[in-house]
Amino acid sequence: VCSSELVLNNALVGYLSAGASTTSPAGRDIFHIGDTLGLGGLFLRSAGTVFRPPMNTPDYAHRPAQQEEPTYRVLATGPVRAVIEASIDHWTLGKDAVKLDAIYSIAANSEVVECQFRILPVSLSHTYDVGAGIRHLPNMQMDNATGRLALEGEQSPSIGPLGLALYFDPEEAVDAGTLKTHEADNSIAIFKTRLEPGHAVTGHYWMAADWSGSGIHNLLAHLAEVEQQAHASVAIG
Repeated sequence: VCSSELVLNNALVGYLSAGASTTSPAGRDIFHIGDTLGLGGLFLRSAGTVFRPPMNTPDYAHRPAQQEEPTYRVLATGPVRAVIEASIDHWTLGKDAVKLDAIYSIAANSEVVECQFRILPVSLSHTYDVGAGIRHLPNMQMDNATGRLALEGEQSPSIGPLGLALYFDPEEAVDAGTLKTHEADNSIAIFKTRLEPGHAVTGHYWMAADWSGSGIHNLLAHLAEVEQQAHASVAIG
């Protein structure tokens, strides 16, 4: 939901199946969010205009924080489960505004990050689609199925092939094809419940990734197998 989350996800996710001592020219984060790699994560859309949550100002930028920035809380850490909350109380959408709460969690021995969100109207005069997506990669192959958006591509020869996947409940969301942003095309899922004045939207989806450098040879086949972990996730209230 913003760029500092990448730091959190270095430890939360990492390049899947890579050992703790393994280094990569691409770093260890694979859950790219917001402007760091195209669309990523959540977005809202109204009348053809796409809105993404604002980015935070990282410590190394050495500049004042923006007026609208998310805050983070590590709700749980440890070998059993890691849970991180990202919240922004006032996300401006033109003349509208909403509150966004998102929780990202991963269980031990799991290769999927579960993403749960709640968007509450603060001042809303329009209706919005709520969606999530993954950015297309160069030299790409796709392997979409009901409830799954998956692709394999190569950003650079030094990194090698990467795989990205977004899983969703077909009863909650649908494959909505491709959305073009100024950075790249993105495969997206749109949730069936729309954000309307006076009505909040809740939902969840899962993200996963794999990397040829971790010893996985058929990335798309591996992501199809990982999908079973998403469907087996336990919802904790």
